[in-house]
Amino acid sequence: GGDASILAAVATLEAAPRLFGVVLAGSPPLSPVPFGKITTDEMRQQWQVNVMGPQRLLAELVRRCFRRHKQGTVVGVLTQAMGDGAAGAASGMGAYVIAKHGMAGMLALLAADHPWLRVRSVKPGYTETRMLAAFDERFLAMQREKAAFQTPEQVASLILEEAIGP
Repeated sequence: GGDASILAAVATLEAAPRLFGVVLAGSPPLSPVPFGKITTDEMRQQWQVNVMGPQRLLAELVRRCFRRHKQGTVVGVLTQAMGDGAAGAASGMGAYVIAKHGMAGMLALLAADHPWLRVRSVKPGYTETRMLAAFDERFLAMQREKAAFQTPEQVASLILEEAIGP
């Protein structure tokens, strides 16, 4: 199961001389549905990949890798679709947005419990990846008129800035 693969990965990392950081960038494809049409299976999958798995992974990495040097960096990839103080959450993004809020909460607790860890996040917008296949092309065309989509390379640069910045 998931815990066995997490433990195996951490054992491999623990054997390395030092782990400097980790990026939480995985997410299952989203299903663009409104709040009332989110299925139990989709919610479970999004929560497992964006919150439960990363929490187990980070707990083990702190215990077996980062604590040794009292240092480490964690960068979580969230999404602009979560909204912020100025804009609300993007409508119709289903369980994906809920799970990303869960990841944000998990990262906040990680930072509170381990103040010596550098815990950061990035919130990219639409990015030119296979994840866009979930959307209707007309919707994507309307979004592209509002703002250029980011490239994976641009998102990687944001992640690196957070990982090594002040």
